[in-house]
Amino acid sequence: LGVLSSMPVVTGLLLIALLGLGGLMARDSVRRRCFSWFRATHQLMAAIWPVLLLLHGSNNWLGIGVPLILPFLVFFVPYWLDVLLRWKRRLGRAELVGVLVRDGPGGQTKGSVMRLDFHKPSGWRWRNSRAGMYARMCVPEISSEWHDFTI
Repeated sequence: LGVLSSMPVVTGLLLIALLGLGGLMARDSVRRRCFSWFRATHQLMAAIWPVLLLLHGSNNWLGIGVPLILPFLVFFVPYWLDVLLRWKRRLGRAELVGVLVRDGPGGQTKGSVMRLDFHKPSGWRWRNSRAGMYARMCVPEISSEWHDFTI
C-alpha cells in the first residue's frame, strides 16, 4: 500500500484521469452540446498538466523530471500569456451599429455568415486593424460564449 501512495503513482493516476476527462470532453457529441465545458476542461488541463508532470518525474524513476517539462513549457507559457492578455483586453465594450446574417446553403444555419458593424471601443489598442486580423467578441443577445470574428 505504501507504493500506491507514492508521488509518481498518485500523479500518474491524476494524469491518466485528466487525459480521460479531456478525451471525454473532446467527444464530438459532448463538445457540440457543452462547448463551454470542453473549453473550461482543456484550459484547466493546460494549467494542471505541467505541474503534475513535473511532480510525476521529480523522483527520477526513469531518469526524467525537469528535462521532461522544459519542452512542454515552451508551448504553454506563450499560451497562458495569450490567455491573460485576451482576458485583460476583453474588458472593453463596443457599440453594435448593425447586424447582417446570411443563411447557409438552402436556408440552413450551417454555413451561414454573420457580419457585425460596431464602433471601436474607447481604448482600442489596434489602431492599424487590417482585413484578415480577428477580434474576439461576445454578443450576449446571441450567446454568452466568446467567438473570433474576422476583421
